[in-house]
Amino acid sequence: VERVVEGAGGILAHARAGVVIVDTSTSHPETSRRLASLLKACGMGFVDAPVSGGPKGAATGTMTMVIGADDADLACVLPVLERMSAKRVHVGGVGAGNVAKIVNNLLCAAHLLTAAEALRIAKAAGVDAGRLLEGLNAGSGRSGVTLVNVPNWILNGAFDSGFTMQLMRKDVRLAAQFIGELGLALPMAADTARIWAESATRIADPEDFNRIVELQLGPIAKP
Repeated sequence: VERVVEGAGGILAHARAGVVIVDTSTSHPETSRRLASLLKACGMGFVDAPVSGGPKGAATGTMTMVIGADDADLACVLPVLERMSAKRVHVGGVGAGNVAKIVNNLLCAAHLLTAAEALRIAKAAGVDAGRLLEGLNAGSGRSGVTLVNVPNWILNGAFDSGFTMQLMRKDVRLAAQFIGELGLALPMAADTARIWAESATRIADPEDFNRIVELQLGPIAKP
């Protein structure tokens, strides 16, 4: 993102007042704020609008966006964002979108680990995983992972979400970095970051990120 904006031949080199840049990547909030400041000096706006929904959501325009932006800049680009996404949440000023996305992906990474342990308990107790999942999703223990990831990409052995181990490891590292910069001691986040980092010795970067559950469950093949 930095190279695209401020690198040789980048956006700043071709600055046009009134243009608003929309960044849909998962980036560091301070990166967004710094680039927004540089662009503002050239009369340009910046919106951080990281997305969820995967390749299918991108192809069908049904992604969710968490947005960091000034009100005026958001109003300028909203018609475009409405075509790209099904749901948009304006979290705050520039950088706030990436704060929300970092937290979202950290929770997803952690929920995959706890869901794997739940499935491990079911296996050891002789309970059918599908029936357990149905019960969890009817109760307060449900999450986006149990509602979406486990039935769509894990229990069926598909592992074809379109999001890789490498990308999730990057996002978890980003979360750990950000937490450290905030001076917070968060033991569950720290354990999540450690497990995802250590998984690199067992699960290759190009593999689907849902394969993290195989650390607990062993290899899962299509039925």
